[in-house]
Amino acid sequence: MSWSKPAVYGEIPPPLRAMTTTAVNKKLVIFGGGDGPTYYNDIYVFDTVTNRYTKPKLAGGQQPSRRRAHTACLHKNGIYVFGGGDGVRALNDVWRLDVSDLTKPSWKLISAPPRPGGSTTSLSIDGRPSTRTESLQHQARPAARGYHTANMVGSKLIVFGGSDGDECFRDVWVFDLETNIWKCVSIKTSYPRLSHTATIVGSYLFVVGGHDGAEYSSEVLLLNLGTFPT
Repeated sequence: MSWSKPAVYGEIPPPLRAMTTTAVNKKLVIFGGGDGPTYYNDIYVFDTVTNRYTKPKLAGGQQPSRRRAHTACLHKNGIYVFGGGDGVRALNDVWRLDVSDLTKPSWKLISAPPRPGGSTTSLSIDGRPSTRTESLQHQARPAARGYHTANMVGSKLIVFGGSDGDECFRDVWVFDLETNIWKCVSIKTSYPRLSHTATIVGSYLFVVGGHDGAEYSSEVLLLNLGTFPT
């Protein structure tokens, strides 16, 4: 077993860290990331067959703010991006990138951050905005964060941990992609984590390593997804 470094062609992205790379068939969709104080919200597509990068033009005018340390998960023909940070603040918005045609991908804001004064705007299933007060239980949402993990279980996005630059979070949230509603999951024993990994094997979420807010960890945590609310 050995590493190789193939020659790559096309519109090559700048050096990046804390971006996301999502496999869509035989292509890799790269979003965001940064290099030092510079943050990006560009999309690059890498063809694993031809080793060629392209930077597709977006269809439509909407797009997320520049960010890194976010997450991106594929569901059907959409990549769902949550959170991250823009260099000034942590984020907790949700965006969907339509990747049914990677030559002209398009963004759609699915869940907007809270507005000043405690109100929030989310999009209903038919795409119409709905504004309600943040005090309503079904409008609860995770605090803004980066360096968390997100995994898809059916049509549910499972978010765990992360940090806003101050606090290291230990909460678990579920975002239902069919209703666009967040729900916090009650966990008997919780562990703060950021910069960890989370991988689904069967009906369990395996969390490995990361940082607990005080020191780096080598622990393996196991979360039974079979007990999650439907």
